[in-house]
Amino acid sequence: SPIVGITISYPNTYARECLKNFQELKNSFNSGNLLTFKVPVVIRSATNRHQIRTHFMIHIKKYPNLKNSEEFWIRSGIRITDIRTLGKRPVRAMVVVEDNPLATFLGDAETPAHTDWKENTEGFKEKYQNAVKVLRFIKKSLSKLVSLLDEPPREVQKDFLKEIFHVPIPPEERQLEDKSTSQEPKIPPTTHRQEVPVNINKIAGGFSITLKKEVKSKLPFSIAIKVAYDIRRGNPFAKYEIHDFNLADLNIDVNGGVIESRERNEMKINIESSDFHLKVTGFDIHRDLVVAVREGKK
Repeated sequence: SPIVGITISYPNTYARECLKNFQELKNSFNSGNLLTFKVPVVIRSATNRHQIRTHFMIHIKKYPNLKNSEEFWIRSGIRITDIRTLGKRPVRAMVVVEDNPLATFLGDAETPAHTDWKENTEGFKEKYQNAVKVLRFIKKSLSKLVSLLDEPPREVQKDFLKEIFHVPIPPEERQLEDKSTSQEPKIPPTTHRQEVPVNINKIAGGFSITLKKEVKSKLPFSIAIKVAYDIRRGNPFAKYEIHDFNLADLNIDVNGGVIESRERNEMKINIESSDFHLKVTGFDIHRDLVVAVREGKK
């Protein structure tokens, strides 16, 4: 039961012209041309409301035969080696920070070994306003840009959303599937997927979960929850990064149940009472959430 977001359209001439130019960029990127972007950033110190306008550069090029991405993050001539955001995308990219205000900002978040920018670096969050949001924007900028420019894969994605809709395939059917040479999508045999016994509701800054009336008699049982920010295309759970959020750090209010575990974007709850209610808040209010719930064993 995903939490559905709102799509906003801008039917004006300026928006249409922007979309036209963006389509040209997509075509150029997917044709293998080198693209360079200047990304503006605004930073503010904790003691001064004055805005400092700065920027960084992104250089990207697509190589269709590249098996794994190659990305280089550079701050003032220093290569930051531990940042990896593109996974297996066939892209070579370089993020370059040379403008002094932004280089200083990132330097304050840099680890002692100069290999990463961490939001929990001592004194970093206290030195700037919205320090964490700005840092996350910078570190996610490359993957977001490539996601917008890259064409979706043309082949059938058999594992798409497997975390939400998963039906085990009997061994004999799997053998038949493996032997098939047909290129057409396969239609699985009719199955009856067990309905998740909870209601998922969108609330300000998060979501809540309650029990369905008809399943309260089966107590106790457990549920596994997986959360991610929605994306334009692809599997949102596969695109989750620890920089998005960590359930261990968010506000969680639970009644009638016990939290067995919560880490990264996954959580397991043991439900013990018919008045069970779970509320999770602290997410980015400007992002849409996708919440997947499956029933486990108590």
